[in-house]
Amino acid sequence: MPRIFAPKEDVNTLAGHVDFYNGAAAVDEDAAHAIAFFTAAGCDIDYNKHELTALDKLPRDVLDDVASYLGVTLTPGEDKYAVVRNIETSISTKYLGAITPTSAAHATEQGKTTVTMAAAAGAGNTLYYKTGVAAPTPLYGDKVDSTWTAFTSPVSFKPTDTHLHITTVEAVTATGFILKSGTTALTVKT
Repeated sequence: MPRIFAPKEDVNTLAGHVDFYNGAAAVDEDAAHAIAFFTAAGCDIDYNKHELTALDKLPRDVLDDVASYLGVTLTPGEDKYAVVRNIETSISTKYLGAITPTSAAHATEQGKTTVTMAAAAGAGNTLYYKTGVAAPTPLYGDKVDSTWTAFTSPVSFKPTDTHLHITTVEAVTATGFILKSGTTALTVKT
């Protein structure tokens, strides 16, 4: 369920069968019509979390106080979504663990890479990866969705020509809650 942040941060109502709390709501990942509707209405859509968090439900003045308490620098004109992600980034600095992926050219197949993890996933956890032009940067508490690929190390695949970076995460299997993250540039066999 992506989170939705309305342009007006004081929205506390039902809009299109979606409950908003202080300008934030969440809808099912496959609710394409609702996502398109809220995107056209100027809302920020965040696919990193799949439900509202306690931060999302707070009014803006309280969020600003929390940011100040955590030492997060507020930029004038930032919307609620930016402030929430800045707070989540601050929390991630303390709690997001690190994992180490390495990429090597595949032994035999042109255009393929082999990614190996320095350590296996912990009990009850699963490894996932996502490639991109730049390395995706998940935060602590973000959740994996259908854009992530579960894998067992080592994994070999052929990335698209423009996807030259990989982010690997370790997430709780039952919830998809991201605990650790690591990135590296991809090396492919030429």
